[in-house]
Amino acid sequence: MKKSAFIFPGQGTQYVGMGKTLHDQFSSARETFEEANDVTGIDITKLCFEGSLLKLSQIDMAQLAIVTASVAAYRVLKEELELEPDYVAGHSLGEYSALVASGVISFKDALKLLQLRGELCFPYCNSGKGSMSIIDHVQSGLIENICSKVSSVGCQVSIACYNAPLQTVITGDAKAVMEAEDAAVMLGGGVTPLMMSGPFHSPILQPVANLMERELKDLKVSNFSFPVMSNVTGLPYTTPESVRELLLSHLTHPVKWMDILHYLSINNIDVMVEVGPQHILTNLLKLNDAPFSTYSFGIANELPSLSALKPKKYSDIEFMAQCLKAAVTTRNRNLDESAFESAIEAYTELEQIDREVNLHRNILSNKQRERAIQLLTQVLVNKQVPLNEREMTLGKLLCQD
Repeated sequence: MKKSAFIFPGQGTQYVGMGKTLHDQFSSARETFEEANDVTGIDITKLCFEGSLLKLSQIDMAQLAIVTASVAAYRVLKEELELEPDYVAGHSLGEYSALVASGVISFKDALKLLQLRGELCFPYCNSGKGSMSIIDHVQSGLIENICSKVSSVGCQVSIACYNAPLQTVITGDAKAVMEAEDAAVMLGGGVTPLMMSGPFHSPILQPVANLMERELKDLKVSNFSFPVMSNVTGLPYTTPESVRELLLSHLTHPVKWMDILHYLSINNIDVMVEVGPQHILTNLLKLNDAPFSTYSFGIANELPSLSALKPKKYSDIEFMAQCLKAAVTTRNRNLDESAFESAIEAYTELEQIDREVNLHRNILSNKQRERAIQLLTQVLVNKQVPLNEREMTLGKLLCQD
């Protein structure tokens, strides 16, 4: 069975109208926007659907809007197609969406944190002193050297995102960023300044991190429904408690996106689904020559293309046929014929349930289903099938159940 990861976009993906088709067609999306309106005291719905792009792109508005649209899209996927990823990751701001999707923090708490984050970062983004730019066609090691040479006391520039082998994002004081841009151009680099951005993922935001520390200390965390990749480490979060510390570091440390993609690749992820507005991360996968099948979901008409990922479920007759097949074809390692008699009895009862299902035209009660699993487990144990093989056999059956 294919393994999937959901990836959530960050700032810069906002556009007027994002999330509207989902809001109009799915109650789960409408409820998400309504919750965002209530929690923030801002009409996020109107901001996303009717506001000006200038207003929507303000740092204190964009963060709330993008995460709301992304969470709404995730909830539609979950409700309509019953899709659940093996991993989730978010690029920069998108990490908040990923944490909400995994259930480790609530949507309400994420919005409150982002509202504070936006308010605290707003002066850095509108003073003209801090900026960010994308640098293409130059290796990250060379950009690191440029940043080191250009930076001085009180005028810093550093890498904010390691996006791809030949794409980084630099961040810092506007003067130092401009000098680094010029040096990158001399090496054949391409420069794309990011409008209405600030010195994110930079030590310059340490004062903001200090102010957010109290809020993060009080953040309620729960268990992960599935692993979440950390931008700071490039690895999955180890514990729910680590969320507080890593979200704090998230403000001042670079996004290790290439490390995240490498980890997902070596852990056998086959499918990437970008969940949220636009297709920026999907395009970024191409820059990494990433070996994934890719899908995007941010508007309603993209939903049918994702139906191929919906878990195929066995009919009741197919379910029983697979139980019987596993019971018969799995290798027997038990040479004690007397001890194996209970396996024969269990198989006989499985056959009886199968006959009843066929007799009643494909109707299998929950009690019969549970009993079938118990009987198959008994057969496998009596055959002395190794634990890992038993878990794999039962897992394949249950994931299609």
